[in-house]
Amino acid sequence: MISRTTANNCIEKHPIIWLNTNSCGGDTISLLNSTNPDYQEMINKLFNIVYNTPTMSAEGDLANKILDSFNPSGAKPVQAVLNRKVINVPGCPINPDLFLDTLTHVIRFGEPELDQFNRPKKFFSDTNENKEIGERLLYV
Repeated sequence: MISRTTANNCIEKHPIIWLNTNSCGGDTISLLNSTNPDYQEMINKLFNIVYNTPTMSAEGDLANKILDSFNPSGAKPVQAVLNRKVINVPGCPINPDLFLDTLTHVIRFGEPELDQFNRPKKFFSDTNENKEIGERLLYV
């Protein structure tokens, strides 16, 4: 399993901040349609989606306080705000299997092999970007 159990037997879920910038929201809709794991299992057992405007109940000042607690500011690329490498999983909308596979790989095994655009080579090493989707590994 991706999440860990703490000393007091609570499941420690990894926090996710999902910024929908310059997006139609299709990535979130695609994730809501995921099947293995499905969205409900993902949020109950694997990840804590701290910030994602289409799925969160907080709005206005409360939503801004949540986001401000993670200190993104100004018009900068995500990589510059985080001051670390960012793995890009492109698509409009993103393929939920590619997203979850990449996220799970990072958590369980570390950074996957990336191409020159910081995309996982497993999925984007060829002009036929979807050739391995049917053969993808299940890491959970």
